[in-house]
Amino acid sequence: MRKRILVKTSLKKNHFLLDRSLINELPSSIANYIQGQGLLSSFNGFGISFCGLVCYQGENYFFFPRQSDIEKIKTDPEQYTALLMQALFKFAQDSKTQVTSPEDGADETGFEKLEMFKYLINDFQQHGIFKNEEVLLRKNSGKTDWKKTINRLVSFPDSSGRPVYLDVYGKQRTSTNSEITRIHAGILKQVYKNYGFIFTGKNKVPYSLKQYGETSLSTDAQISVLKNEIRNHFADRQTLLLKTLIEYLEAYKGNEQKNQIIGVTRFHVAWEHMLSRCLDNVIDINSRLPKPVFIKPDGTAIPAKKSGMRTDIVIEDKAAKKLTILDAKYYEATTVENAPGWADLVKQFFYEKAISIMPEFSGYQFENALIFPGQKSAFDKIHMQNQKNGNYLDTDFPIIKCIYIDPVDVMESYKNSGKLKDLFRS
Repeated sequence: MRKRILVKTSLKKNHFLLDRSLINELPSSIANYIQGQGLLSSFNGFGISFCGLVCYQGENYFFFPRQSDIEKIKTDPEQYTALLMQALFKFAQDSKTQVTSPEDGADETGFEKLEMFKYLINDFQQHGIFKNEEVLLRKNSGKTDWKKTINRLVSFPDSSGRPVYLDVYGKQRTSTNSEITRIHAGILKQVYKNYGFIFTGKNKVPYSLKQYGETSLSTDAQISVLKNEIRNHFADRQTLLLKTLIEYLEAYKGNEQKNQIIGVTRFHVAWEHMLSRCLDNVIDINSRLPKPVFIKPDGTAIPAKKSGMRTDIVIEDKAAKKLTILDAKYYEATTVENAPGWADLVKQFFYEKAISIMPEFSGYQFENALIFPGQKSAFDKIHMQNQKNGNYLDTDFPIIKCIYIDPVDVMESYKNSGKLKDLFRS
């Protein structure tokens, strides 16, 4: 297989930003667009709630999880932007198979387009450009067509009386460039230019696409040509490719700037999901946790349908007889003001209390921890303190550890189905 030569094209300008940034810190044009698309936090309405890619007016705006190291990302933008989008793409695919209540889910947008781009690139890598094929009948060339040879040519007997043909007709397939070829090549150039880095890791367009030129047809005319061409094909591959090219053109008709949003709002849901997939020995005990029951005056017990405990992540070390109860907190957690509040801490205390009375965990040690996105630890642990004498009340309120981890490392482990190690060393 010949190696594809890649050529740099006029590529979009990239901007690297963080989820939960304040909207007024962005240029007014992109800020207005993001606000109009509803990508703001419902908590205060001033912060962005989005991780992913916003393509707007010919420029790319990449929003990484909060507390990501933007300076590190700028050292290898192709690698890290591809990682961001691949991890989010995997999360969107995982979300399709999960059963969650609406308030527990993240809102994914644009990933159906990403699936379309992936298909177009994979198809091109496997099959090359679309070309019309003609089967020509030629003398002494190609695969012999005996039926045509016998019907059209005179044979001569050999010494045994068997017929011998001095010439034979053969079938030869030839490929010709067509308007379809130019349409296909033009769409591939756009896909590689704008989104190829997500799947190839490089912001480059295959050099071979340059030879096919550009179509001069309008978008509507291109769609008509493709629809007419479908009638001439019965093979699944050609039919699916032509339908996908039509889908692409229809999706961007009237959107010459190719404005596009691909990503996830409410990333805290993805944060929990990614962490749970990147840690060893995670167990699900939520169905076994106690739930409140409401008692009527006549003694009838009515279990609460929605109210109840729901841990994020529980890790069991059977050899050490130890359970670690983790809460994936997508907080900034750099000051007391932006760290988890009392309600979050109370839940951790009650999770440990509820789990510790389960017979199957009798004799176990328990550890409580919160996991934040971050490059370094702002806090090490949380104690409850007696306000009178200053003593820590660790016997009644277990210590809650604080763990900080680079969200880029989490995304990389998640994308590669790897595991995060050494998070719980003291």
